Amino acid sequence: MGIDWMPTFASITDSKLSKNKIDGKNIWPLLSGETNKSPHKKLYFYYRVNELHSIRMNEWKIHFTRTYRSLNGKNGGEDGMPVKYDMNLLEKNELYNLKDDPEERNNVYDNFPEIALEMEKLGRKAREELGDNLTGEVGKENREAEK
Repeated sequence: MGIDWMPTFASITDSKLSKNKIDGKNIWPLLSGETNKSPHKKLYFYYRVNELHSIRMNEWKIHFTRTYRSLNGKNGGEDGMPVKYDMNLLEKNELYNLKDDPEERNNVYDNFPEIALEMEKLGRKAREELGDNLTGEVGKENREAEK
């Protein structure tokens, strides 16, 4: 993830990081082949301007209620001409086991309520910290980007 470059370069160059909270992790062990495990326990997927769409934790991925663009099975464009996307509504949260279902075809939300609840809790915590334009949450830990 892009947020990982600064901690990675700092580690490689033996530089000190800011005392401010940094969300990224040193991924040099992953890049160098020392390990094949990500240092991230959870991955948060934000899109557009601060919209939390989904979270991945281990083999689980939850998608939160939202609208989204899709071709809905239509062929893509030809000769550089785009095809108009359709807007769809995900009416309720969906949960997928990526180990068993990497294509995310079988929503198992109702089969694993404890996993769904845990991941929804992670989503609420992330929204409290960083905000979310989908829910109108402002966020208590927003940090301005340095210039």
